Amino acid sequence: GGLVRFGVAPDHPSTKGIGESFARFHTHPRVRMRLGTEVGRDVTADELAQRHDAVIWAVGAPVPRDLGLPGEGRVGSIAADTVVGWYNGHPDVPRDAVDTAAGRVVVVGTGNVAIDVARVLTAPAADLAGTPIDPAALAALRTGAITEVVLLARRGPEAVAATAPELRELLC
Repeated sequence: GGLVRFGVAPDHPSTKGIGESFARFHTHPRVRMRLGTEVGRDVTADELAQRHDAVIWAVGAPVPRDLGLPGEGRVGSIAADTVVGWYNGHPDVPRDAVDTAAGRVVVVGTGNVAIDVARVLTAPAADLAGTPIDPAALAALRTGAITEVVLLARRGPEAVAATAPELRELLC
């Protein structure tokens, strides 16, 4: 449930609601969940193979990838997971992780996360007020200076990894 809770934009309540559908697996008699377990630290791949008939690796990216670009480590350059964690109130992301004093923000990428970040950063605070956005993020967006978000991509619009409705939401 971590991705649903902390990875989905707060203004997409139907997607966040999927967590309720997954909740049935928490008590399903044929499913066992071991949360907070790191393979290699808490259990080895060999131990899993010895104890189970099959092992399915379904894991998220634990850390953001560097792009290898000069200047990407400069102040003000942050990974998308930090921004998403910030507006969703992830406990490991500081409430002041995103500086909203800048007027113009560049988001590198045009996938679902990039579109979500652009939409949240440019949405009127009043539109976000009724969502589960983190109160500190909402306050920062209310008093912030962001007036423009530029989406920067290496390919054209045909390669955008977002749905048409998500793109239309940017026009509002």
